[in-house]
Amino acid sequence: KSLASKKTAVYLDLNAIYANWNEYELQEKYSRLALNLAIQEKKPYEIFNAYMAMGYMYEQQLDSSPSNQELLKNTESYYIKAIETYQSNVAEMTIPSNLSFVAINLSYLYLKYFPQSYREKAVYYAELAKKQALETQNGTHLASANGILADIAIQNNDSETAKKYLITALVELERDNIDNPQTKLSIYESLSQIFQNENNYKEAIFY
Repeated sequence: KSLASKKTAVYLDLNAIYANWNEYELQEKYSRLALNLAIQEKKPYEIFNAYMAMGYMYEQQLDSSPSNQELLKNTESYYIKAIETYQSNVAEMTIPSNLSFVAINLSYLYLKYFPQSYREKAVYYAELAKKQALETQNGTHLASANGILADIAIQNNDSETAKKYLITALVELERDNIDNPQTKLSIYESLSQIFQNENNYKEAIFY
């Protein structure tokens, strides 16, 4: 690794540390240092990582300030830049599962914070995440993408499609023996609610 690459890695490590502490000002400082250095050195993978870090930073802030349109715009912008950087430099991307991670986050962003007219974008990025997760055999990302598609199906009053996505998500988690209780709980709750709405109380209680 070059000195610049090592410095970028350190900046991103500091960004992650301050993210855990919710120190957004310092997190932003080191994210921007990492991004600027990566762009200066023309390192696509490091640029991608920095864009991903910037998007995630703004998304964290958005969770506590959901009506802040500037945070929403920045989150969307940096996630899109990350995906575009990845897709333009596939051969230089050393961790393929990072693409599905960003695509899931962007899809969820459209689903949670944007109007109904953005549902197609939410579907597009969830499908992109699914495709990438299938290629990398990442069960957690597959489950998350299917969960988002299930949420969209529920909003469209298509319970049969939603059930298929949710059961597929469960199968992926079980197949890979992934210990992700929060994701599983969310899937079980969604399935239970769907069956309850259908007056199928036996299946509702089962889940």
